[in-house]
Amino acid sequence: MLSMMLGALGVLSSPPAAETGAKVAVRVGPTIPKQDVVVVRTRRNVIWVPGYHRCNTATASYEWVAGKWIEPKPGFIWVEGRWKQTRHGWIYVEEHWRKV
Repeated sequence: MLSMMLGALGVLSSPPAAETGAKVAVRVGPTIPKQDVVVVRTRRNVIWVPGYHRCNTATASYEWVAGKWIEPKPGFIWVEGRWKQTRHGWIYVEEHWRKV
């Protein structure tokens, strides 16, 4: 049953990436990002990180991960994650801190 659901989403690798550290390529790209509701900032020295769609291979669907406030890291800039289309399908390039 799970393999039929994963086939519907077009998951091209298995087991789930979280178990192996590998990237998962899917044939069907995510939908348009949702409009995040930016919650009230509770501290002054924080930056807003927008939400994104995460591929859940267990349910063969995309889930919305809400945006959040994070503390900046001196000497680094935040690089947002993004979905990238490749010849193997869509992969998610993880968000990360990049040294300036």
